[in-house]
Amino acid sequence: MRAWSGMFSGLIVAYEEGLLLSDKILAAAIWRNLIGDKEAVSLTDLETMVCYIRSQVKHMDTIDSELLLRTGRIKLLPCTLTPIT
Repeated sequence: MRAWSGMFSGLIVAYEEGLLLSDKILAAAIWRNLIGDKEAVSLTDLETMVCYIRSQVKHMDTIDSELLLRTGRIKLLPCTLTPIT
């Protein structure tokens, strides 16, 4: 269980660094933690994922905290990405 906890903490730190510092760092975190060695993923796909994540974060910044605490729900923007095989 500690190993899983450590891995999860590492994921959170990697994504947080990317969100706070740069798209390059966020893209690297996505590549390491989500994509791995899938050859079908292009740099364009990766750039699209970074843009999508950034748009969701920007959208979530507009959500009323009281409403979120009251309902426990977040309505995400629709995903228009093409599935990666």
